[in-house]
Amino acid sequence: MFYKKKWCDFPHNSLKFIVTFFLCCSTSITHSQETKYLSKDSTSLRKAIRLIERNEPYHFFYNSTIIDGRKRVFLKPYSNIRELLDGLFKDSTVGYRILDNTIVLFREDKSQLPNTMEESLWTVRFRIFDGLSNEPLLGALVQSENKRISGVSNHEGTLSISFYSEKDELPLNVRYLGYRSIDTLISLSKVSKSISLALIPETFELSEVIVNARVKKNLKEVNAQKNAINQIQVLASDTKDRLPDQNMGEALQRMTGTTIGRSYGEGNTVAIRGTPISYTTIQYNGENLPTTEIDGRRNTIVAGIGVDQSENVQVIKTKTPDTDGDAIGGSVNLIPVFSLSKELALKAELGSGYNNLSKGYNLTGMLTLEKRYLVNEKYPEGRLGIKVGGNYYRTDNGRDRLEIDWDRKTLSDGNQSILINNYNWRDLQNERTRSGYNTSIDYKLRGNGRLYAHLMYNNLTDDEIRNRIRYRPLQGNYVNATRVDDARVERDLRDRRKIRKNTSVNLGIDSYIGNWKFDASFFYTMTDRTDESIRATFEFEDVDLLLSEVNTDYPKVNGAMVDLDDVSLYTLESIRPSDLRSVTGENLVFRMDFKKPINTFFGKGELQTGLKYRKLKNGRQRWVSIYENSSSDPLNLSTTSISVPDNDFMQGNLNFDSRIDTGTLVDYFNENQTEFSVNQNRSARVISEFFTRAEEDIMAAYAMATFKGRSWDVLTGLRLEKNRGTYRANEVVTNNDGSPVINPIVSQKEYTIPLPNFQVKYELSERSQARFALTNGFTRPEYNSVSPSRVIDIEDREVFLGNPNLNPTRSINLDLAYEYYLGDIGYVSASGFYKRITDFIYQIDRTVVGDEWENADNFIDYELTSFENGEYANLWGLELTAQTRLNFLPGFLKYFSVSGNISLTHSEAVAERGEVFRLPGQAQNFGNMILSYNKKGFSAGLAFNYIDDFVFSIGNTREEDFLFDSRYQIDANISQNIGKHFKIYAEGINLSDQPLRGFFGSDQRVSELEVYSWWVRFGIGYKF
Repeated sequence: MFYKKKWCDFPHNSLKFIVTFFLCCSTSITHSQETKYLSKDSTSLRKAIRLIERNEPYHFFYNSTIIDGRKRVFLKPYSNIRELLDGLFKDSTVGYRILDNTIVLFREDKSQLPNTMEESLWTVRFRIFDGLSNEPLLGALVQSENKRISGVSNHEGTLSISFYSEKDELPLNVRYLGYRSIDTLISLSKVSKSISLALIPETFELSEVIVNARVKKNLKEVNAQKNAINQIQVLASDTKDRLPDQNMGEALQRMTGTTIGRSYGEGNTVAIRGTPISYTTIQYNGENLPTTEIDGRRNTIVAGIGVDQSENVQVIKTKTPDTDGDAIGGSVNLIPVFSLSKELALKAELGSGYNNLSKGYNLTGMLTLEKRYLVNEKYPEGRLGIKVGGNYYRTDNGRDRLEIDWDRKTLSDGNQSILINNYNWRDLQNERTRSGYNTSIDYKLRGNGRLYAHLMYNNLTDDEIRNRIRYRPLQGNYVNATRVDDARVERDLRDRRKIRKNTSVNLGIDSYIGNWKFDASFFYTMTDRTDESIRATFEFEDVDLLLSEVNTDYPKVNGAMVDLDDVSLYTLESIRPSDLRSVTGENLVFRMDFKKPINTFFGKGELQTGLKYRKLKNGRQRWVSIYENSSSDPLNLSTTSISVPDNDFMQGNLNFDSRIDTGTLVDYFNENQTEFSVNQNRSARVISEFFTRAEEDIMAAYAMATFKGRSWDVLTGLRLEKNRGTYRANEVVTNNDGSPVINPIVSQKEYTIPLPNFQVKYELSERSQARFALTNGFTRPEYNSVSPSRVIDIEDREVFLGNPNLNPTRSINLDLAYEYYLGDIGYVSASGFYKRITDFIYQIDRTVVGDEWENADNFIDYELTSFENGEYANLWGLELTAQTRLNFLPGFLKYFSVSGNISLTHSEAVAERGEVFRLPGQAQNFGNMILSYNKKGFSAGLAFNYIDDFVFSIGNTREEDFLFDSRYQIDANISQNIGKHFKIYAEGINLSDQPLRGFFGSDQRVSELEVYSWWVRFGIGYKF
């Protein structure tokens, strides 16, 4: 328990430090808001100026003829310099401007301003909104007439632009695809000004209102990605209104260049551009979410995150220097929810459905509330915003699964062949529950600053009962390719509750210090996974097996002399009444960013720099006692089995004849504990093998600049990241008698990585643009691969070896893209990319040769599983995307919309075995097609998703590589609005009934086969 207590204490012990940090930030930035007094008596204007110069870090520049020296003034209490000056010159003809630490005074007609004066710094705040619905517009482009001053609105429809100008008026153009552009002339007579601009949709006839309500949601995505300087895609929070996606993984599979891995039939992991999942990071407001997985991966699963828990999602394909560089494929960034409504807004949903495989039901619910407060003339969108939401999902999503381990075997005649080593049947019944909560609070400060706080909590619980049949030729001897003598057959039970939790807290402040915009934030996230299970194994030893139909998807196994379905042949070998495994991860972040406008030879732009500190922790621990039956008459499986055969196992291709009953088994153990004894050796070995711990300190600094020309945007910069890690694990050597020899191992790794970055966006016309990017990225080794763990089983002649000497994988990335926008939601794009990857990490499965570690020569020819750096890999890709409304067609066809994307990738990797092979995790082709129909509140959608086969791990030869097969899936949904507030909907998932299939070297050697079947949902929604 010391392990968990030590790691969980950090937030409490450091609470004072965190609070002090933010109080200091707030105090330093808002210091000018403290009430000050210079004089309570009246004085002359000239004396007042001198008094200000003595007490404030400013000096005045003015023509003495504009100052009336006889005029008496009062210096009122003030909280900042602008408030003081506004009061001082309120009833005079004197105006002022602030340039750095200089206050320039002039007459209101500006005629006395010296010609030698430099350009003044202006900061203007805009609010861009829909003129019909008052809805804020994300991604609106605001730019000057010469296009050298520009900005893009955020999810609140707001933006602040700081720039230098010698003029008092600035002509601006505001553009937003699907809306009428506007030209306006703004007056810069005040130093800071807030301007609201309303845009009108290009089409807003009465018959189109409902259609446009949906179209506007797509417009947010399209405009945001069009106006971003780097290459991103945006997925709006309302994606579930269009497709039957419950969790974030399901939603992300629709994006160009994005693929997902599945578990229990649901989206579980994410990969971008055909790269391994370790090359993609999952972030919340720009900060990485740590893993909850036992296999040691770094990025978290997305199955536990509901689609309603973020305002929108950004898939970032070309990283910028102000973001973490550890993402060769790209990043998925969940943008926190924000309150946007000045009236109380509510959205709720309740639904249920049916799962065909489990014959069970599912239930889903969602509720969000939001409102902005303190609305006034100065803050028309409200000064304080609060939004809270929650979601719930429960389903019976069992699965049928086969697992086959293959190995090269020597037969009795001396010939070698690749044959079955182990063959497992898994019958899984599972009840999955996902619940989530999120809240967001933001408060606007004076001078365009704000304070914000975000909280996201997720809980994903699986209550599963897994029965398994294990045919183990490994324990016997192959006579020929279809017969194994003296093998073993096992039947086991695992009754497990698996709970994954994630809690993320983000606190921050945005404000201004002089000409610099200052952002500071604190981020802390903790993930915790606990698996608590009851396990039991029954075995039948020294049995002769006959194998048939080996090269099909469903190999058959029979006993040479006995009926393997006779449960009386199996006796209890061991039981684990409580097996508890824990995985804990933490990510602590402090960051500060500074921005200021600049004038250069290249044009107007922005300089940005920042510092960041991250503390990452990850650890695994296990508590278990393994009891073995010492009775002369051990428990027989016939006593505990449930004789309910599953004739539909693996879609009716195999017969799972009976299952083990948990209740009967536990009752027997509790009543007969004297017949059991703890195997201390096995228990210690299992506990020690599982243990790992990692701590990493990461420091980063960056500088970047963006420049704006008439038709181009340029970004250039450099980021440095330094990583210092300490990793702990055990060496466990299990002797022939089962006794383990356990020794702790500690390793350290330190490295610094420079990440130069250069990107250009060139506007070919108002609707078309081209992009170029030359960037660098890297990926840290997974925790399980860099761990110094060493597990040696002498009896089974197997070795698992972590590799603490692994280098991080690095990549140089080249991107070219062309985009053409059709005027509303429609656009076409083509994006090509190339990645030169060095030191990529891959899993090896081969035999020990004797030089892998000290004393490895004592274990030559043992089966080895480990990780190594490859030499290099080249990855090329082409992404094609198109989407449009078909409103140019006649009749009912004009209500259809179509979108599609396809990614074509090719890779060449070179590693130890010397030949060229595909990069692990790289799928050659994948894509989506979506057809939707929207008319007067009715909508329907049909989605098709496809992914090609890809290599998962590398063996000694191509015959021993492990690959996943290609797969496609069809989903559908329909919905109908009822009045202004209600809707009903129906959804179908995996209507194509596609399994997940993996194979070993050849598609005739199935290694994994998982069946989910299809499920449907129905429900009702309400909002006001």
